Amino acid sequence: MTKKKSTKYFEEKLLGFITEDDPMLAILQWVTEKMIKVEVAQKGKHSTERTGYLSGTRVRRFDTRMGTMYLTIPKVRKGGYVPFFVTAKKRSEQALLQMIQEAWVSGISTGKIERLAQSLGIEQISASQVSEINKGFDEMVSESEETCRSLFRELKARGVQKVWLCVSDAYKGLQAAIHKEFLGSSWQRCKVHFMRNILAYVGQRSKDSFAKRLKQIWLQPDEKQARIYAEAIMVEYAHQFPKAIECLENGLEDSLQYCQFDKIDHRKISSTNTFERLNREIRRRSRVVGIFPSESSYIRLVTSYLIEYEEEWQTNRSYISVQSLIEQQQALQEVA
Repeated sequence: MTKKKSTKYFEEKLLGFITEDDPMLAILQWVTEKMIKVEVAQKGKHSTERTGYLSGTRVRRFDTRMGTMYLTIPKVRKGGYVPFFVTAKKRSEQALLQMIQEAWVSGISTGKIERLAQSLGIEQISASQVSEINKGFDEMVSESEETCRSLFRELKARGVQKVWLCVSDAYKGLQAAIHKEFLGSSWQRCKVHFMRNILAYVGQRSKDSFAKRLKQIWLQPDEKQARIYAEAIMVEYAHQFPKAIECLENGLEDSLQYCQFDKIDHRKISSTNTFERLNREIRRRSRVVGIFPSESSYIRLVTSYLIEYEEEWQTNRSYISVQSLIEQQQALQEVA
């Protein structure tokens, strides 16, 4: 093709792109497909080293920061073919993930993030996908082992000496931190969170009836009766809810650690309900104010309430009586 013909060809192509809904995206798609053809042509040159042959094409979706493209990718019979820009695409995906996570941290809802992505030309990023991305982000920074260990070290520096029992949900980082920082302590898996984990494997129609049976495990008078009742449930529902029963079997031991402390009211140490109620009250008081002028004003409100809460529980609403603690300590010393 002569220079004059080449110039005319590109002018005609550019005029064609102007009529597209997104001219820049259309140009990018055309250039990308041309580069694919060049790359495949280089790989397909006749030589003694060639191992693959073309075998049709396939359409593949390709998301970019300019929008979504649908590219025609050649299929290679042996060895396969991956376009050279796929590695670069990973960097673009990482940038998109960072944008979604930063928007979430800033308080933007998943629905708004979905619409934001669509306004940038990125198709099929649903609110559920946004939630999943942020779930991974949340697991990365919320309850990591090192974060929890740092908190526990601070508590020990402020005077915490002996811990008998730690009650929490089943975050692996939190469990690991407890076992490393509070040597010799027992870990109680919150029965309420545990029940939710089990019920996640039960259909909605059967959830209420099964939950009533399940709850009875932790209402038995002692550990022996609780294990007997749990075993009966496992036998009865093994075929109907196999995954739920597997979850129950794997976590039952950790959910019954409170039984070792017979001098303390089991209702108070078998779950994190008291802590959850405290968090709900903090959120309720925060909603009354609505918008805080600064972070320090929010901290002052929460701290003032916690001081009031702590004083009340020291007097009228003691979480665990001093007498029960003394009796439990004597019982543990006798066992030791």
